[in-house]
Amino acid sequence: MANKNSKGFKYGAAAILTAVIVIIIAVVVNLIVIKLDIQWDLTTNKIFSLNKTSVDFVKKLNKEVTIYGLYDNTKAEVGDQNAILNELLKQYQNASDKIIVKYVDPDKDPAIISKLDPEKTKQIAKGDILVSCGKKLDVIPANSITYSQSTQYGQDTSLMVENYLTTAIKRVSNEKTPTVYYTTGHNESIFVDEFNQIKVAVEAGGYYTKALNLQTEPKVPDDCETIFIMAPKSDLSNDEGKKIQDYLDRGGKIFFAFDPVIPNQNMPVFDKVLAEYNLSLNYDKVKEGDDSRYVSGDPNNLLVALESNAIFGEIPAGQFALNMPNSRSINILKAKKEALEIVSLARTSEKAVGMQVDQSKGKDINGPLDLVVAAEYSGGTQDSRILVWGNAAMFNDKLLTQNTYQILAVCMSWLIQNKDDMGIPPKSLNFETINISETNANITAIILIGAVPLLIFGLGTFVWLRRRHL
Repeated sequence: MANKNSKGFKYGAAAILTAVIVIIIAVVVNLIVIKLDIQWDLTTNKIFSLNKTSVDFVKKLNKEVTIYGLYDNTKAEVGDQNAILNELLKQYQNASDKIIVKYVDPDKDPAIISKLDPEKTKQIAKGDILVSCGKKLDVIPANSITYSQSTQYGQDTSLMVENYLTTAIKRVSNEKTPTVYYTTGHNESIFVDEFNQIKVAVEAGGYYTKALNLQTEPKVPDDCETIFIMAPKSDLSNDEGKKIQDYLDRGGKIFFAFDPVIPNQNMPVFDKVLAEYNLSLNYDKVKEGDDSRYVSGDPNNLLVALESNAIFGEIPAGQFALNMPNSRSINILKAKKEALEIVSLARTSEKAVGMQVDQSKGKDINGPLDLVVAAEYSGGTQDSRILVWGNAAMFNDKLLTQNTYQILAVCMSWLIQNKDDMGIPPKSLNFETINISETNANITAIILIGAVPLLIFGLGTFVWLRRRHL
């Protein structure tokens, strides 16, 4: 009997000691985790973690960069946009001691916006994210932090902010930031008003945007990455044309977008610049004859399916249809030029007709008609590239579609070919769910709530009875 009691005491003491050791280990591990702020991102898309590109870049920072969150970070609820932002901003801080994060609620401190942007040029609002280094300040609007679109499976929401943040950090911390210029002086559409979505997208890619008036500037500035010429209604002067040509000879890149012109309007200097790339403008307005290639009832409102090519790659038939209302066509000249590559990116059907706006220009032009053309010349000291669109209205904020936006991004990537582009992909905020019937849900609940606990209780009772008789 004494022997059994002795064995029971040993087993009991061993069990108690084991339990104490496990508890001590658990307490120590928890203290270490709390002290070191160790966390694991278990989300499928790693929405609470930084991309390796971001981590590698901010680790190399040699300047102090301050990120301002213009919202009350204490009111962020689990899963909402600000809660995700809070975690991402903490990850930036953890990755580099050069990153400082500050949260300021404009409702509590109304003077903060005037303090950060005294000239009121940035259009800062509550909820925005600001990135500052020295005198440089970048703004990430609150409405660009996520992006939502409808798919055949429902609403798909993606987190865009990491690419914008890392790009902004890069931009404000660099000594020089490349600039995308948009021309003025030819009755162009007002870029910052009518093409603001393009402006925001370009700036999110790591560039500044500025107006360029070649009537007053001695030349295209050296920091110019590319030029947008959007819907000019009058021609370049000969002096402006020479400045444009000099820029292209230095490896320049230009994005041209022309709308149909009014009668008796000529653009010979623009044509002279384009002729260097074996292109010219047609003075027409395109009318589509294939009723499957235009919006019902309006043959001038074109639906254009892009073709596979060296720039877009392989595109499934009928995909990425562009809506191009009121377009003019681009003429690809038959002359041959060494080291010049021309690619037609979009064209009409054979049933289309280019209706001459000015009949003195000649007869109407039969399709197929080229609507978007890319050209690259590699015979100079540096390669130069141009994109010519026979439509500018489609890029207007009121008409810009998601398809057009995506194609524009691909075109700009080809045009600029920036090797330093951060290129951090968005992360889906949608989570996969398992759909089960009510019956299966009830069975699962019975197993988890009833059967599993009973099984554990039974095993515990069995072990206790065995040890009792030892």
